[in-house]
Amino acid sequence: MAKKQQFDVQTLLKHHVALTSTITVFEAGTPGRPMLPDSVLDLMSLQARSNYLRNYGRNAQSTSQDGIKVLQHCMAFEKAYFDAGGLLVDGTDPTGNGGVVPGYSNAREVELLLEAGLSLPDAIKVSTLNGAKYLGIDKERGSIAAGKYADLTILDGDLTADPKALHKVLWVFKDGLGYDSAKLTESVKGDVGIR
Repeated sequence: MAKKQQFDVQTLLKHHVALTSTITVFEAGTPGRPMLPDSVLDLMSLQARSNYLRNYGRNAQSTSQDGIKVLQHCMAFEKAYFDAGGLLVDGTDPTGNGGVVPGYSNAREVELLLEAGLSLPDAIKVSTLNGAKYLGIDKERGSIAAGKYADLTILDGDLTADPKALHKVLWVFKDGLGYDSAKLTESVKGDVGIR
């Protein structure tokens, strides 16, 4: 790890600063990264979709290596911070070029944490338990254990065999109620990006 990066990690740890991973935001503006799938583009309003596609096309034509270097630095920094014992939490803010879409980007964040070098259990922990720890509610939420509130996502597939199973949500259970993911998705088609 570069000396400056090591200094930055140690400074954050010394001051007990939690770090929010926003790799999805940086990926959205990086040339050579995958475009949002059609199933996600279909959720976007016409204006949001048009803006995203225009920005994606502009990034795809860029010959600058700056975006790639920034994404690589982010990934390396977040992994170093996590490995050093820092509290890394998941934060997929819908910012940047419009490529950060609620729901899809939460699963994409886990994939990017895996790409950065975290193990699957650690990437899931960053996206669940660590947020609860940061909020001080980890004794009640954030993981599955007897006596805890359990909001669950039921996937179609084996996450340990294929991390893309994160994008195959069948059911979401929240506050004891089950929600059909396909019906929820259908109910917001064309609305993502409308304020």
